[in-house]
Amino acid sequence: MPVGECFLLDKLPPELRLAVYEELLLADEPIRGRVSRKEKKYGLSPAILAVSRQIYDEAHQVFFGKNTFVITSIPEDINTEASKESSPEAKIKALGRFDPPLHPVRWLSIRHLTIDLLYYPAKASTSAPRLESFKLHEDPAAVVYISNVVSVLRVSGPKLKSFKLAASVNHHFCARRSLISFCVCDRDRDFVSALAAVPLKKMPFHFDFAESYYHTELRPNVFVTRSILLLACQVMFCQSQVKIDRMLAMFENGVLKPESGVKEKMDLAPYLERKVQSVALKAD
Repeated sequence: MPVGECFLLDKLPPELRLAVYEELLLADEPIRGRVSRKEKKYGLSPAILAVSRQIYDEAHQVFFGKNTFVITSIPEDINTEASKESSPEAKIKALGRFDPPLHPVRWLSIRHLTIDLLYYPAKASTSAPRLESFKLHEDPAAVVYISNVVSVLRVSGPKLKSFKLAASVNHHFCARRSLISFCVCDRDRDFVSALAAVPLKKMPFHFDFAESYYHTELRPNVFVTRSILLLACQVMFCQSQVKIDRMLAMFENGVLKPESGVKEKMDLAPYLERKVQSVALKAD
């Protein structure tokens, strides 16, 4: 091969180059940031994007346009960047960052996106829940996180081919903590308008807990007239009710029975469908 000639660019036709890019850059599952994926590896070869400008121009649309990216918050107690900041303003800004740290230049190329709305503060008060607990100024980092999510959604939303909202509650479940970001979303009209601009008829919304789940499909513009906080409260209430029912079922004549085998996660849909508000939210 002559010096300076590239087999990939000079010998292979575009359709075969595309096949090569897809083999190197497409993951078998949604791509998460380092925090939420933990030790998981996707087996991709993004280094090819740095080989040449032409390869980057051809291949980056495959990586950003065909993979599904999952945006999550970074829990405060493991947010190392925030712990390095000295000023309160800089710390709040760092706490509100999302993972993976997608650069704004890439947002317009994204076509498949999942956003996990949950934001976990480092500590939760043990006092009884009060409506005042959810005032926006009491959790500025959650406000920053949702604001950053809105920024991504404003840019990528109108171009999305698939989009999902999620609430994957970790094993340290606390309903009050889990509702913080939903309260922010409920009061943030920019979030509602950015969501409504997504040009899809249906939007999956998945709540996942350790022992149960609720998966539904909604219209992206549903929260223009409905409350996302109310929906989240209903789901959290049903999750708690199912958990209590399971605990009571473990007792027989006042004696605790040993659990038999691994229990399957319970679908909360039958509980939620009894509520008129939830039924009205569903996509046609």
